[in-house]
Amino acid sequence: KDMTKVADHHFRSEVLNVGDHIEITIKKENFYFFKKEFDILIPGKQKISIPLSEKIVFRSSQSPGMPLNYLFLSDRLDQNIIIQKSGIKFPTELNLFEDFSDRIQFRDGAYHSKIKSFLVVDLANTKALRRYNQSGEKIDGLELFPLKFENYDLKELQEPEGIVIDSEGNIYITDFAAHRVVVFDSLGRYLRNFGGFGLNLIENQFTPARFVFPTRITIEEDLLGFETTINDEILRVYRMPFLLVADRNGVHRCDLAGNFTETVIKSENDNLKSGEIYSLGIENYGRDAKIYLGLRKDNQIIGYSANPIK
Repeated sequence: KDMTKVADHHFRSEVLNVGDHIEITIKKENFYFFKKEFDILIPGKQKISIPLSEKIVFRSSQSPGMPLNYLFLSDRLDQNIIIQKSGIKFPTELNLFEDFSDRIQFRDGAYHSKIKSFLVVDLANTKALRRYNQSGEKIDGLELFPLKFENYDLKELQEPEGIVIDSEGNIYITDFAAHRVVVFDSLGRYLRNFGGFGLNLIENQFTPARFVFPTRITIEEDLLGFETTINDEILRVYRMPFLLVADRNGVHRCDLAGNFTETVIKSENDNLKSGEIYSLGIENYGRDAKIYLGLRKDNQIIGYSANPIK
């Protein structure tokens, strides 16, 4: 429903009933749109704080530095590059590194803080991820992390490629051949998928994202948040997270539900060949963010810095 502003920070609608399912959408110039569904589960007032995220553009940086967590696999036939979120660094010895170096079907990996393990995408296994402890060693009896598809039409991944794990432990995997992203909870239970073959055009903003052979994926999260005061109450709020997905045409930003917001890096505008973007990572949030792209043909990592829209 359209909501009418009645005071600073406050909007109201008609009375809702317990059991109602609502969707809140907020659009403001120079900020990313917000859209989220809510269920009214208990009577009384519910306070929801929704900080909007400032729109930014990413420009190629001459001195971006290097991401904190990356790994060149130059000896492999495909010269794979792994770029991961900051945190536990990718071990460069023991089983994990050895297996990545020897097995071209090992595509990407991410650290799962909830289970203190690295999870690895194995192209040869479409129903499970490989699992290693935080030192990079195999775990006896727990070499696999099963992906659970019970009671869903989707029974397995087609051609898994990239992986990222958010701060809640949710797992996002790019399914290259199916042109989609598949989402699992922290225990590997299937939640949803989004995507499908197609282009993300400016006129398709706020609609389900489309991809052309997606490779890697990362997530931009506001882990620090900021304090604000509403009605003399100090609140710490966190801006909404975004997924970034690389495909043949560039890097696309979407919300966690899979709605397309914009293409932040276009291959054609940045002199990148179609399909050249293979590895992808981001550090920090908003105007402090930096995006890193791994170009395996050139065996290099290039960076882009955030700039607010004025």
